[in-house]
Amino acid sequence: MLNTDRVFDRITLGAMILALGLLVDDAIIAIEMMVVKMEEGVDRIRAAALCLEPYRGADANPEPW
Repeated sequence: MLNTDRVFDRITLGAMILALGLLVDDAIIAIEMMVVKMEEGVDRIRAAALCLEPYRGADANPEPW
């Protein structure tokens, strides 16, 4: 990092490692949920949609007024 003139504090590196760990953990949980749905007989596209539904943004599918 010194060769590229970039300096990261240890706290910043620790926070980046924690964030990456949380991201990987969420991905593992989503895949496990998808496998469970597929074992229940749901097709893979619908299973993926069902397991990713909790992660959608608040305005991903807004209600019409």
